[in-house]
Amino acid sequence: MSASNKDTQVLENTEFIGEVSLEGKTAPITFRAWAGSDCRPQIKADVVDGTTFSLVIWGHGQQASAGEEVKLTGKSKDGKTSLASEHVTITGHGHDNGRHWIAFTPLDCKLTVVEEDSREKPFVQLWFRSFSSFRNPVFNTPLGNLVICGATGSVGAEEISGFVGLEALCGDPGDDWREKAGDFLRHMHNGLALAHGGRLQTPLLEYAHRRVREMTFYYGSGFTRELPVQHSLHQEPYIKALIERYKRSGPLPDILWTALGWVQTDTSIDELRFLSAMTALEAIIDQLPERRGTIIDKKVFDGLREKIQKLIEG
Repeated sequence: MSASNKDTQVLENTEFIGEVSLEGKTAPITFRAWAGSDCRPQIKADVVDGTTFSLVIWGHGQQASAGEEVKLTGKSKDGKTSLASEHVTITGHGHDNGRHWIAFTPLDCKLTVVEEDSREKPFVQLWFRSFSSFRNPVFNTPLGNLVICGATGSVGAEEISGFVGLEALCGDPGDDWREKAGDFLRHMHNGLALAHGGRLQTPLLEYAHRRVREMTFYYGSGFTRELPVQHSLHQEPYIKALIERYKRSGPLPDILWTALGWVQTDTSIDELRFLSAMTALEAIIDQLPERRGTIIDKKVFDGLREKIQKLIEG
């Protein structure tokens, strides 16, 4: 997929034969699915029999109280492509020349494709919306070669403009490589979101090894940058620090990533910014090792305190 080509089809219009399920009941269904360069899959069943239509439409109207999700699975006629979603929403339905039709939007969706060409080394790649980063080198890590790419110019909040990818060092890195690679990419995703200056939405996660390619789509919208902590033209030392941290001590605790995200609250209301920053600061301090004395020497802090007071008064 080329993130810069708006005409790219991530998934060509493909017909699937499968089933839809809700509240433990299943019904057969034939549907079409496609996805453009925005990585937002669209699913439509043009001809639906009465039993399936009733199960989905009437059952879906009651699912909020039942807590059930509509699930959809299917396989292409040639058997090379399969689709599965644990949660689809109904975005449209009706009658056309006496036939029932239903349109779905998946909140998450996994597409598995058996390709003609074989990839020797496993590879995992996480795509981003609105990500900016100047050209970075290939980073060598214990899990493989890491590549981080982003737009070098201005980019819209919804545009898919970059990714973080990891390729294993050999064709058989072990049964647990994929899980370890996933943990590492989540760490990098959190760190790059902090550098980005706000939430970094991930529309697509790809995994490929030998002839199998898996694409997991995630529903969501992009966000504008709020408070970048690292300039997009100079992210290489920051990326190296993220890698070294993971090699040395593993990922940061989730509460720290959450707190750092609060600092970048997407709001124009100053009071909310202040409240979020204070909450984040309390959470971060709570994670620091217990120690005696002050973090900043009082003699050093006196000058800083005076400057802060003058700033507030001004």
